[in-house]
Amino acid sequence: MTDLFELRFFDGEPHILDIDLARALNMRIPIDIRTKWIVMFRANLLSVGYLYRDGKATYLNEAQARTICYFSSSRRAAQADAAVIETFRRFRLETLPQMDVVEVLTMGIKQFDQITRAGDNRLVIDVLRLKLLATSRVRERRSRRQRERFSQKHRRWC
Repeated sequence: MTDLFELRFFDGEPHILDIDLARALNMRIPIDIRTKWIVMFRANLLSVGYLYRDGKATYLNEAQARTICYFSSSRRAAQADAAVIETFRRFRLETLPQMDVVEVLTMGIKQFDQITRAGDNRLVIDVLRLKLLATSRVRERRSRRQRERFSQKHRRWC
């Protein structure tokens, strides 16, 4: 399945048609996505965005489409999810301006405004590096035997 979805725009945000997603999921009766799936997962879909309706058609944003793919038991659910991701990724690549890495980092850490005003990009990168080190955790190295003992010990309690 190399076909990508056709995007439609509501309030400046891209959406895909529910029937297109049903066809990508290879549903025997594509209209079931409207009569069963959207009705059944309405609370989940509304938690990630507004459902736009045009007559009987429902338009889904990326998170809503991925939610339906996640709950689908179709054999092509993973392929449909990948197509949804690729469609929206391409949209973002085409519409968002391309920025320099340092410029993006500078925009992301506005609380260090006095450093960025000086124009010294090395300081911005050093601040970010310190921030990342503070939030990352070190991975413990274990041999295969240690991992097996650890998993066997925890299986008893689960």
